[in-house]
Amino acid sequence: MAAPPLLACLFLAVVALTTLGGHLFAGDLNIAADGEAAATLGQLRRGVNILGYDGIWTGGIDAPFRMSDFKLIRGAGFDHVRVNFFGLRYFDGSDRLDEAVLLRLDKIIEAAVANDLTMVLDQHDNELCQETSEQCEARLVDFWRQVSGRYAGKQKRLVYEILNEPGGSLTASAWNDIQNAAVAAIRAQDPSR
Repeated sequence: MAAPPLLACLFLAVVALTTLGGHLFAGDLNIAADGEAAATLGQLRRGVNILGYDGIWTGGIDAPFRMSDFKLIRGAGFDHVRVNFFGLRYFDGSDRLDEAVLLRLDKIIEAAVANDLTMVLDQHDNELCQETSEQCEARLVDFWRQVSGRYAGKQKRLVYEILNEPGGSLTASAWNDIQNAAVAAIRAQDPSR
């Protein structure tokens, strides 16, 4: 008997995010880990990556992730999902995020929270940032400004991961500058996130 799609995906994609607390951020970042944000981070114990290359972003339904999989993920003992979102791919010619993709993201966030899961929104486009820090900073800050504006004051169980796997030509100093700029953009829209 073939494994159900979720089990196959879980087998291939399970990533435990166990140390998100104060160890996630390094360098001179101006991040206060207190209040609701710290409480949310403190609840992250067992997580799984989902939706990175899924057709759901381009309008596919149940391709292969199903919204009902959130219930199965929670039932399997996970407390959070890390959505690998390639957000920069969905910018239009004027660097605005595609509204249709954002509406899909809204539904994903709502379904995760409705199933008692915290959602980590991981901006997964790392290629640009590994090549050029100047373009990376501008696009990444613009991305987070739009996302944080959309979710300001909403969904307290939504956590932001500034960028997946920074590296390549980025120095630690350049990366810290980019993170500071992204965090400043987020906090300007949503101070308690």
